[in-house]
Amino acid sequence: MVSREVVPSRKSRNVTQRPLEAYIGEGLTLKGSVSGETDMDIDGRVEGSIHLRGHVRVTERGQLTGPMTVTSLTALGRVVGDVWATDSVHVGETGRVVGDVRAARISLDDGGLLDGTIDMDVELPAGLLEAP
Repeated sequence: MVSREVVPSRKSRNVTQRPLEAYIGEGLTLKGSVSGETDMDIDGRVEGSIHLRGHVRVTERGQLTGPMTVTSLTALGRVVGDVWATDSVHVGETGRVVGDVRAARISLDDGGLLDGTIDMDVELPAGLLEAP
């Protein structure tokens, strides 16, 4: 277990307040799939799929190539691949997401880039879309 604590940045709204358990450091490249129930920070490169019941933060130096299914994502670096978050996706001002995004909540800071479709998986109140 990595002994550093996750500290939310001023721009990040989705970071949890529990110890960080998975960390891909700068200079590391991980090829393959990652799955589990933990939060993860990516300062290096991940090439493959991610399936985590937890928060994933791709830092300014981080790169992720591949699809992901997570609880929430903060993209401050580069993400290439479709994202399905059961809670939220936040693209920071230095973040780049290239792929389709599906989440209940999606936020994009000025300067952030999202190149793909957005599907906000929410239930609308009954009758909202009916013609008067």
